[in-house]
Amino acid sequence: MVQTKDIISTSAMVAAVLGVGYLAWFDRKRRTDPAFRRQLKSRARQAELQSHEIRERQARAAESRIPAGGAGGSPVGGMGMGMGGGGGGGGGVDPSSMPMPTDPEARAEYFLALLQYGESLAARGPQFHEQAAVAFFKAVQAYHDPMNLLMVLQQSLPEPVMQRIVALCSAAEGAGPANGGGANITELDAGVE
Repeated sequence: MVQTKDIISTSAMVAAVLGVGYLAWFDRKRRTDPAFRRQLKSRARQAELQSHEIRERQARAAESRIPAGGAGGSPVGGMGMGMGGGGGGGGGVDPSSMPMPTDPEARAEYFLALLQYGESLAARGPQFHEQAAVAFFKAVQAYHDPMNLLMVLQQSLPEPVMQRIVALCSAAEGAGPANGGGANITELDAGVE
């Protein structure tokens, strides 16, 4: 009686023989037939051109999504907050003016929105460093591991922005116990300046 194991092993051997046979035919054809070689080269060139065109289209699409001012104008997450336009102080409602959510998912979206907003402001130049520092400070407050985030930010942010974040953190620590546990950004701005 023929067992399932025998059928499977025979099928695998037939498939392996057919595969090796195809490889041998392909190699012989490639070596001896100039028209076949030209056809292979032509297909390779077409595939390379297509991939190059796709990369160019993706790069153009990515460039068209970033406004010239550097800050995005699209809503962030499900929170419905814009991240500012290309004008002087940012045309939309910035995430740093929103209260910190208590729901973990909303808080994660809030944190990401603050990081994106802060990065866009920091990239716009020194005149926006103060606003960027406030956004990053609020992101540090919203993050579950603030010290780790501060170390990461220190590696990637301009020095003036990082100094302002540290000053805000120091003021928050100093103002926290006196105010019964925490200070808001308005109190900190008045105390540091």
